[in-house]
Amino acid sequence: MTRRLAALLRDLAATPRGDAPVLSIYLDWSVDGSGRRPSLAALDQRLASCSADLEERGPRRDSFEADRSRLDAYLDAEVPLDARGLVIFACAATQLWVSIPLLVTVETAVACDTAPHLFQLARIIEEHETYLLALAEGQEAQIYILSPERMEQVDSTAAREEVHRVQVGGWSQLRYQRHTGFVLQLHMNDLAAAMQEAVERHDARHIVILTNDAMKGHLRQALPPQLRDLLVEIAPFDRGVGPEALFSSLEPVREEVERNDEMALIGRLEDQLATKGGLALGGEQAVTTALLKGQVDTLLISYAYGGAGGECPSCGALRVGQRQRCPFDGSELVPVELREAMVLHTLRQGGAVEIIGIEGALEPHGGVAALLRFRDDIQSEVGGKFVGDGIA
Repeated sequence: MTRRLAALLRDLAATPRGDAPVLSIYLDWSVDGSGRRPSLAALDQRLASCSADLEERGPRRDSFEADRSRLDAYLDAEVPLDARGLVIFACAATQLWVSIPLLVTVETAVACDTAPHLFQLARIIEEHETYLLALAEGQEAQIYILSPERMEQVDSTAAREEVHRVQVGGWSQLRYQRHTGFVLQLHMNDLAAAMQEAVERHDARHIVILTNDAMKGHLRQALPPQLRDLLVEIAPFDRGVGPEALFSSLEPVREEVERNDEMALIGRLEDQLATKGGLALGGEQAVTTALLKGQVDTLLISYAYGGAGGECPSCGALRVGQRQRCPFDGSELVPVELREAMVLHTLRQGGAVEIIGIEGALEPHGGVAALLRFRDDIQSEVGGKFVGDGIA
């Protein structure tokens, strides 16, 4: 994930739930055939619905109207020209304003709640991790950083001397070829060093290298183990393709990497579930209970999950279904979307959120599961069966 977006996600999750309305806005900023942005009509419709739910006067109304004015000004004149998606969080009452223009499209969604809706932001960060892209030729090379927020050349390298392809003949030709190979290898060594520095500086999680067949051997020899571990593809280099097209061409690579990561997580989950006393559980009831106890290390949640529940404003406990009062202190529960509430609670507890896109992968668990930091159940054998606190 990108450092800045990851930090924003954590900061937003730490925002305490209050009384003032918080706008969470995700907009697909693309235009249709007539030059219009369909997401704006959806935004206006949702904001009208939010406005109708607020009282005509008072601090909540004032905060909402201030946010609406600032939003209009931003959309009219401040959105970068290259933006393809927008994420905005606003609450004038708490001086919250976060605008995130993106180079990737997002699914349009607008929420007016008392806490930020972060499921989609977590999904964007997970699906669009930072890539380092190297365009490597014998004489020169460029290094790009590609993330949801930026596409930027961050470094370049060049051979220490110019290489000419000439025919000398005899032993002189052999010596010349050896020298040429030496020069090219030195350049690839320099490129590998520059790539290592860029990976560390920009927190790149994956590497793609575009090069020609003649350079592949030199490159593989130059890459240290830590870069080889991040390498996902070495592909042919097309001189006629610009950076924007290169960014788009990585989409199949990104999807494959993401799917492989998800499959590894599902495998880990199932292994733990199949182990007596394993550090995993499945199902919304078990996950909400584990969140109350601070057990969740990684929340696994499917795109399609959409359970409803309540949150206690006093102790923070999440309850599945339409319950009226907290069983722990009797407070009246606040209705919440469990998907958003579980993401919020996981992040507040320092856990990770993984959005699972593989169809049916979490279906046996109702669309939600968790990997745990610890178990707190009593591990004992009664009649050959494992006995705990109902979380398994």
